Amino acid sequence: MTEDINFKLYFSAEYAKEPPHIEVYVNDAKKFAGTVGNEIISFNHNLILGTNQSLRIVRSGNLIDPTQMLVLEQVDIDGINIRNIVWSRSYYSPIYPKPWATQQREQGIELEENVIGETWFGHDGTWTLDFSSPFYMYMFNWMK
Repeated sequence: MTEDINFKLYFSAEYAKEPPHIEVYVNDAKKFAGTVGNEIISFNHNLILGTNQSLRIVRSGNLIDPTQMLVLEQVDIDGINIRNIVWSRSYYSPIYPKPWATQQREQGIELEENVIGETWFGHDGTWTLDFSSPFYMYMFNWMK
């Protein structure tokens, strides 16, 4: 058995030369690949009931244009803004540029590997939200 879920991802971006590039996945299914500015990416996905799921955004292009900033403004699943779930259950795994990261560490600054609830993507990396299907049961259990 399956459930068909509608996803809407709201983005804003700032950049000087090139817009950020992203790939969006539900599990291993690629749902979007391309550059993104101030826009909404919407898609449906059929989830297998009773299984664990993963929504991922792989952000790239920052090494080409280090002035880029990409913000995931909102995530809607089946028309419901899941802001509080995003803030408490998602995480961003940045890929820090080597020279900058080395300088930061030499200054005693600890760089996080997984930043909980982060939706501002300055560095390249992967944003992940793990959840289960049926999604409405996941939301109900999260609220408890």
